[in-house]
Amino acid sequence: MRYKSLRNILLLLSILLLIGGCQNYKKLQFQSYAIEKIDNISFGKGSVCATLTLNVGVANPTSTTFTAKDLEATIYSGNGDPFAILTSDEKMVIPPNSEDSLKWKINTELLNPLSVLAAGGFSMENLDVENMTVDYSIVFSGGIRKRFSGKGVVLGDLIRAFKSTLPDSQSQ
Repeated sequence: MRYKSLRNILLLLSILLLIGGCQNYKKLQFQSYAIEKIDNISFGKGSVCATLTLNVGVANPTSTTFTAKDLEATIYSGNGDPFAILTSDEKMVIPPNSEDSLKWKINTELLNPLSVLAAGGFSMENLDVENMTVDYSIVFSGGIRKRFSGKGVVLGDLIRAFKSTLPDSQSQ
């Protein structure tokens, strides 16, 4: 009897922690992004790899420190072929009660660079982002670990979710 009672209390506490912990993730606001620099460019057979350092504008109105990690994303072209693969081995720590621009290094592999050159270069104007899709997975931890993922998300919708602050639109 005592064992069942203890088990029920632990179960109830676990559920309350899960419910309470998940609500804090919803309060994070990803506001903008900008490519700060591109490093480690390397050319492979049929692909180009680089490390992008992004400045990500994030607001965390909670008292919890969050960590974004284990980013994995594949971008598909309009015809369904893989276009690029994005990963991150590094973590982005989001401090509590803050609104700041944080750096995050993203490893990028462009799988068909010749198609980008044929389209007139790499810019958002030359990419058909409305017909491109993304499969992604990212892990957030902040007391409780939570994986966010999506399949077939339209790239244009994802881009519009942020207020873009691309380098050429910033005041110098």
